[in-house]
Amino acid sequence: MFPINERRIRIFNIILIPLLFFVYIIPLLLTQIYEKECSYCVWLPALFIVGYLVFFLTKKNNFLDIHIIIIFLFFVKLYVLPLCVIFAGDFNVSEYNADILRNVFDSVVVQAIEWISIVLGLIFFRVNRNKKNGFVKKTETEVNSGVWYIIGICFIVIVGATAVFPSLLYKFRPIFFLSEKAELIWKQKSTIAVSTIHPLIYYPLNWLITITRFSVIYLLLLLVWRKSNAMRDNAFSLVLSLIIIVVGLVVIVPDDVSASIIAAISAIALLIKLYPRQANKLLSTTILTSFCLFLYMFFLRAFVVSANIDVNIEKLSERLNAYFSGFINCSAVFEMKCENKLLYFCGDFCRSLPVVKGFFVNMPTTTELFNIALGYDTVYNSQIIPLEGQAYFYFGYIGVVLIPLIVLKVCFSFYNRSVNAQGSYDFFMNCFFSLLVAFGIVMYDVFLIFGLCLIYVPMLLINIFMKKRKEKNNERIDIFRCK
Repeated sequence: MFPINERRIRIFNIILIPLLFFVYIIPLLLTQIYEKECSYCVWLPALFIVGYLVFFLTKKNNFLDIHIIIIFLFFVKLYVLPLCVIFAGDFNVSEYNADILRNVFDSVVVQAIEWISIVLGLIFFRVNRNKKNGFVKKTETEVNSGVWYIIGICFIVIVGATAVFPSLLYKFRPIFFLSEKAELIWKQKSTIAVSTIHPLIYYPLNWLITITRFSVIYLLLLLVWRKSNAMRDNAFSLVLSLIIIVVGLVVIVPDDVSASIIAAISAIALLIKLYPRQANKLLSTTILTSFCLFLYMFFLRAFVVSANIDVNIEKLSERLNAYFSGFINCSAVFEMKCENKLLYFCGDFCRSLPVVKGFFVNMPTTTELFNIALGYDTVYNSQIIPLEGQAYFYFGYIGVVLIPLIVLKVCFSFYNRSVNAQGSYDFFMNCFFSLLVAFGIVMYDVFLIFGLCLIYVPMLLINIFMKKRKEKNNERIDIFRCK
């Protein structure tokens, strides 16, 4: 996916692990959290460090990019968030159901079990190394010119649909809001989009927009690459490709922001394969930009709320807890009460099916039950039930062990396919799916991961069809050759 320097990674970890211990111990000596109900969270950073140390000592000679991504997500969830709560001395639950605090110990136990399961999976699951350096223009074989006609028809349908149903556009938003008020206004408009259009019309159109958007971005990137000159410096083509990614995937996004960011990362990974000479510069720029964006969305936005450092840390804790399924959110799972879990399981499954889920809008889901138990947002149900929490709700501690392992195995399966990709489309789609599932382990629940993957199944099926066509006909297809 992304090229990494193993020697630098080893040196970085040798410095990082002692630093993590040092940064962890200092707030423990100064905090007053031991007098609060959140005190059990002090064990999570220690568990993360130990798990990370075990993984590093075991896999130091086989440290891959997908490992780094997954570990970083758990770093935020199990280390940064609890550390913010420790610094603040408590977690402000004034907008939550206060009863969830009595479940913090159970929440910490569940997240610890999940982390142990993930570490074991990272160690023992087989992951391939990157075997291909790039793609050759003359032998690129993914799709033929007929795809452009299909995309054109889809585009016409979308334009006509938005003319008839302008509220369809309410589901799109900037990647981040300048204020909470602006975000609330968008949520209200987004709700209007769903309520004013019949579900049997809304969901298929929304699905069509999502698929068409990703397809157009991929095809434009390939078009720019195919038209780039044979000179050593392809700076103009690369800059133009980055503009396409930013405008098409980052500036304005649908309600699932994470999927758009993941698609952008996958597109950049594709650019690294298409422009291998510029790979190091592109990778460095991507890491720096992503890090700055992460700092702004979580840290800087939290620290402009008030001049009071305690208030700012509380705000940061809330944002990290919401986006990375923190231990506070997980605590609400133990307050979820229902008489028929099978009914909720069926609701979760049926309402995760794209296009046809409009038939099942009245079925209950664990997301709705979770938001009621959490008490934070019972109107828009904006909080996603943690994956480990949903696994515990349905299957108990056995589910907490097995479900993350299964999801991680699926992630590595797509990753291995991307490493052995036969072409750019094969690489792009498997890279996207592997990252989608990797992010989902921390940021989504099981059925949301399942539903998001199903949304993009048509693109995966196209990939399978084209590979079989290649094997059958044993011929090269010019991607932009007009018939």
